Amino acid sequence: MSSENEITSRSEDPSTLREAVRTVNPGYRGRFDAEMHTIGLLYVAILAILFVPLLPFVALFWVVWRVGRAVRSFVGDGEGAESGGPARRRRGRAV
Repeated sequence: MSSENEITSRSEDPSTLREAVRTVNPGYRGRFDAEMHTIGLLYVAILAILFVPLLPFVALFWVVWRVGRAVRSFVGDGEGAESGGPARRRRGRAV
């Protein structure tokens, strides 16, 4: 058995930790990945070029859809008590 002084002297030795962590490969040091950063920026630029021209059409479709819903709720769709049918609640989609 080893004495207590021998154990404490071994644990205080800085080379003990290096022996315990010793590996075949050198440690990995992170770095800035400029290539992937460039690819990401290129991807965003291509998406912007493709989708920005479509935004007016999406906005127009959304406005027409909202106006159609507002007109239908204001005018009514003919399925109320006046037409004799059961009153149903619709959530902005055609049945």
